[in-house]
Amino acid sequence: MKDWLVPEKEVTTELEGQSEQGMVQLQKSNEEYIIYFDESRYKLLEGEEKDQIVLKEPLPDEYPKVLMEIQTMTTSLEDTIETLYEEAIISYEEVSPISDIEEP
Repeated sequence: MKDWLVPEKEVTTELEGQSEQGMVQLQKSNEEYIIYFDESRYKLLEGEEKDQIVLKEPLPDEYPKVLMEIQTMTTSLEDTIETLYEEAIISYEEVSPISDIEEP
């Protein structure tokens, strides 16, 4: 499938109400997924159980940690959602109930 995708492309990103043009590069991990991200801002950290896409330059301490975790799940979607919800309740003060969404 990677052969079908271009190695680099220009995308428009909405960030805090502002449109921004930028180049993203194709990445393929050992976990058998393919993703585009901006290599000038982010880097891929491959782990044994999950991968992370993190900022190349960390933010100052007053900002929350920014990252995306990618993990292959071997359970059903419903079980995975319930497990992640239970983990969120333990980790965070406020967690919205599980619900369908209309948009991101």
